[in-house]
Amino acid sequence: EDSGDWKCTMVSGVRNLDIEMAVGDLQISTHTGKDIKVYVDQSDSKTEVNQDGDELEIRVKNRWWEDKDRKVRIRIPEDYVWKEVDLDLKAANGLVESLKAKELSVIVGAASLEMTGKVEAEISEWSLGAGSIDVKQLASDDISVQCAAGEVLLGLDGEEEDYFLDGEVSA
Repeated sequence: EDSGDWKCTMVSGVRNLDIEMAVGDLQISTHTGKDIKVYVDQSDSKTEVNQDGDELEIRVKNRWWEDKDRKVRIRIPEDYVWKEVDLDLKAANGLVESLKAKELSVIVGAASLEMTGKVEAEISEWSLGAGSIDVKQLASDDISVQCAAGEVLLGLDGEEEDYFLDGEVSA
């Protein structure tokens, strides 16, 4: 990211993260610094990165026939805890190293989201249209999952008897 191909926005003092991506690729990883860094391709004029009070907002909007090659990279300080995280990946793919939040809401439309490290959230909501969500390690007290078509894999912390599962399958 430190090359001339990326625009970097440094952010501090935010507690909430709100990402809406119509297309492209999202990558979230940790770093040893103290600021949040958002990298966007230098030639990308349509991706919006804004700080509104204590909320970091990232918007990638495209129509299906436009350039779909949008890339957003977010570097978060290690052990950073968000109050609220909203990820809305319509037809955008996501790769998340690890994430900690009080509340986590994830919507994946027709794409894939892979979370390779530990995800911690008191409350987590997962919604999948058509695609896949794969979370290697989830620690959450209250989990809600909706899946229309596709596959949701959640590697839950703890033992099987720690959980009560209730669900419906429609098609």
